[in-house]
Amino acid sequence: MLNFQTTTMTVVARAVYNALGAGAVALLTTYSVTDSWNEAAIVAGITALGALGFRGAGEGIPDIMRDSKGKVLPGDVGQP
Repeated sequence: MLNFQTTTMTVVARAVYNALGAGAVALLTTYSVTDSWNEAAIVAGITALGALGFRGAGEGIPDIMRDSKGKVLPGDVGQP
């Protein structure tokens, strides 16, 4: 079972949830405009990867680094 008490797992979970949500919205929005599942899937994939990268790397790496040094801030992920 996943331990969401660690900073790393919280970062990963938040990034995946964000990517899935953004990808789903992009998929449905693009399909409604283009009426093409192929184009919608490409746009959704790009959107999901972007969200995963920005949320996971942009927010997560600094939090994980501060956690490993013991310099945790109140706004960091994984805090009780």
